[in-house]
Amino acid sequence: MSTYDMIVKEGESKAQKVFEELLAKERLRAEEEHRLLVAALQREEETRLILDNAILNLHLLSKMQPAEIAVILSTEVVYVEELILKNEQKEE
Repeated sequence: MSTYDMIVKEGESKAQKVFEELLAKERLRAEEEHRLLVAALQREEETRLILDNAILNLHLLSKMQPAEIAVILSTEVVYVEELILKNEQKEE
């Protein structure tokens, strides 16, 4: 093997090592981003469940109308009406 071939092979080896290191860093970054997105999604789901429970409690226990509930909870009247309707259909 000539000196040139050895230098080329060493360069390729170093380039492969750098590429693998960059790939590992990118994989870690992507995994962290995915973890953060999953955590945010879980928080949003928990918040939605709390809101849904509050809506149903106000409607069922306090006998409030959808428009009143929407104003109190700062949400869309349509969302409140749909949730109440789904809940009533589920109970039937």
